[in-house]
Amino acid sequence: MFKRTLQTRSKNFVLSLIQGVNMNQLEWIKELVEAEDQSIESGVINLDPSYNQKRLLVQETLNFLALLKEKFTDAISMYNDLKSSPVGNIKIYTIAQTHGDFMLFRNGYKMLFSFTEPGSISIRFNFIGSQMLSTSQISESKLNSKILDDQLITAKIKVFNELVWTYKDQEFKLDYLIKYYLNVFTRESLN
Repeated sequence: MFKRTLQTRSKNFVLSLIQGVNMNQLEWIKELVEAEDQSIESGVINLDPSYNQKRLLVQETLNFLALLKEKFTDAISMYNDLKSSPVGNIKIYTIAQTHGDFMLFRNGYKMLFSFTEPGSISIRFNFIGSQMLSTSQISESKLNSKILDDQLITAKIKVFNELVWTYKDQEFKLDYLIKYYLNVFTRESLN
């Protein structure tokens, strides 16, 4: 009876601690406990740190894609709500059979965010249109094609396995990335 009461109090104490802990911290502590339990059960200790780093990179890439989608969803929702007409609203879609890829869509323009490899997210633009382009429009589109090339967001692993997202080897703030790409997308997809 005393042992059961102690276990219940111990679980309640752990739950109260968990409620005040950052979810990212909870995740890595949970993985640490699971790895230790697995080592005890199997009798094998995994000393390969590169394996854990690869797993970290895959998981962090998927987490970052999910965060990007969440932030874009919020920004697009505000954008669409502030428009006076539903014509030309931006839509956001999840891409089937992928690891968290998504796209923005409006007027035949797509901006795709794709998991290319662990630690790398591709951003690319596609136009689905049946319009015929005049010679001046073709030359203008070639001038602006620099903005339509694939762009990569890459992860850098710093000291103590700190993961930082970069664009062209420069760290950035997520809100500025959302603002920049939503501005580019609305301009490109205007009609």
